Amino acid sequence: MTIDDVAMLLRSPARQLLRQGFYSNQSGQSGYFAEYQVLDGFVKYSVSATDFPFAPDEVFMAITGPRRWIQRANRYCNKRGRAGFEATVHSAGHAFMITAATGF
Repeated sequence: MTIDDVAMLLRSPARQLLRQGFYSNQSGQSGYFAEYQVLDGFVKYSVSATDFPFAPDEVFMAITGPRRWIQRANRYCNKRGRAGFEATVHSAGHAFMITAATGF
């Protein structure tokens, strides 16, 4: 799985919102997060330095744009043994943290 694969999941018509909201990190910086179920997998993203919600299409554009900077992109295996992917992508003054647990 790649960042572009996760981006495509955000555009899936099978996407169902599970939860969303705002957060404040340990430094007091605010952000927005959303979690979706896509078929039998999950996609989550959080956006740093914002007081506004970001729609999946906005995240898609940011993480696939030509001016993105990929800080990290790694595969992982969670506690239940499910394969996943995580990445941090910087774009338009925000850090986009994305994860996808597979099952697709």
